[in-house]
Amino acid sequence: MLTRQWPALCAWGAGLIHLAVAAGSSPLWAVLLGAMGALELAWGVYALRSGRMTRPRVVMGAALGAIGVSGIAGLSGSFAGVPLAAAAVLLLVIAFAAAAVLRAERRRSPRRSTYEASRQRPGRTLLGLLAGAALVAGLTTPALALTDAGEHAVPHGETSRHGGH
Repeated sequence: MLTRQWPALCAWGAGLIHLAVAAGSSPLWAVLLGAMGALELAWGVYALRSGRMTRPRVVMGAALGAIGVSGIAGLSGSFAGVPLAAAAVLLLVIAFAAAAVLRAERRRSPRRSTYEASRQRPGRTLLGLLAGAALVAGLTTPALALTDAGEHAVPHGETSRHGGH
């Protein structure tokens, strides 16, 4: 599978979006979305570092649960729905990847390892990583701009009215 790194990249995108939405939300949603965002970022680091997806059932359940929380938050009306929808799309990629790993595990013998990046050629791995990063950035960046944190961000090359850099 050329896109072994994509679930980790999608987790980073979803985590950044959830953290940005949490920054402009009520205390309850801030804690919930902030914790989800932090866990997504941490899992992304772990998944990319290990080069494989461990416990795909847990990953799929967590991704689908996070989609549910994002949906409830978006329907509550106090959030911009577009950033949370973008996070849901990224989480859906993770859930599909976990389902693919589960399906592959059922087809393989117990002796063979699953979802390992070590079998790929370095050029293909780099190409997959760059393509995944471009796709995730293309979805995450506009979503971040639509959050409360993004709306209050200082444009590049300008200084804050409050004396910051």
